[in-house]
Amino acid sequence: MYKTTELRQIFGVSRQTIASWCGEFSEYLSPTATPSNGTHRQLSDDDVRVMALVAEMSRAGRKFEEIHISLRADQRGDLPDITALLAQIDPETQLILYKTQVLELQAVVENIQRQRDEAIGQAKLLREMYTDATTRIQELFLNMARLEARLERPPDD
Repeated sequence: MYKTTELRQIFGVSRQTIASWCGEFSEYLSPTATPSNGTHRQLSDDDVRVMALVAEMSRAGRKFEEIHISLRADQRGDLPDITALLAQIDPETQLILYKTQVLELQAVVENIQRQRDEAIGQAKLLREMYTDATTRIQELFLNMARLEARLERPPDD
């Protein structure tokens, strides 16, 4: 996830420009890119690709209407080379960025592990349901066979 400060450095624009772009092109962005008041803006890789196209087309003198047309056509910009950008940032800021990325990735890993555990639980439940259903089918076939056998027997006189 990227913050406004990082986007300012990546695209060389002001905080107000990032906020303006996020407002104008919100329909192409994730909810965290256009948060409610008091919440910090966080942009995903997909959001940054949108911003990259907006920055590129804005520098080329394109109007917002043209940018909307391109975004509706699923055009996106390229993710910037973060390694090259980090080389321009002082080591303390780099360390903060790395720590932030580690925390974000740890949260992603925890979420994936939780989803995996839920999926394993669901798989066990489905396996039990499958076993119960196949057992019941076998019982029903056995009952059907018994009934068919009784129906085929001549009645006792």
